[in-house]
Amino acid sequence: MAHFPAKFAKILLLSIVGLAAPLSGGSAQDKPVVLLIARGDAVYGATALERGIDKEANVIIRKLNEQGYAVEVATEDGKDLQAGGSKLKVDEKLADVKVTRYAGVIIPCMNNTTVPASAVKIVQDMHGRGVPVAAQNGGVLILGAAGVLKERNYAISDDLKWDPTVQNGVLKGVGVVQDGDILTSGVCPAQAMKTGLKDGTDELVTTFAAMLKK
Repeated sequence: MAHFPAKFAKILLLSIVGLAAPLSGGSAQDKPVVLLIARGDAVYGATALERGIDKEANVIIRKLNEQGYAVEVATEDGKDLQAGGSKLKVDEKLADVKVTRYAGVIIPCMNNTTVPASAVKIVQDMHGRGVPVAAQNGGVLILGAAGVLKERNYAISDDLKWDPTVQNGVLKGVGVVQDGDILTSGVCPAQAMKTGLKDGTDELVTTFAAMLKK
């Protein structure tokens, strides 16, 4: 058996340990990334936006983090959203999003029914790649405008089910509905407060995370 001088044995041992040790900060970078599309112009005012940030968007981010996913937030202007004591950190503009970076996309309602053209394009591109696409209530309108609900089962609130963008899908009520790689919910925190129905955010995120793992 060959014998190595002590100094060479020490160098070899340190090299092996170095290979086995994770790089500093590498674990966060290695997480699959989900895109969250946020909209801040709540037509119902700052209180409604605060609820959308605190009770929906930040809940989605926290729960996806707990499931092992990093989340990046994009809006039309790329600016952080803030209302009352709630804040949502925004990472980039919708126009700058590179869809190939993401394992999926999720669109909270945030008490908003606007349909940005850039968000529609992102959903079309994501759906074309076959990655999970999820939305809650007002966010479902973006899926409808993107054409991904055609002949698909979906959920949306009674307030929004008459919107022409969703008429080519198959409405299955307000609860969380999965149809292939499309996931929808019609009860956001604002709808839960208004109707007394159970907020669908938790179930939406749990189901979405399971879809991402497949």
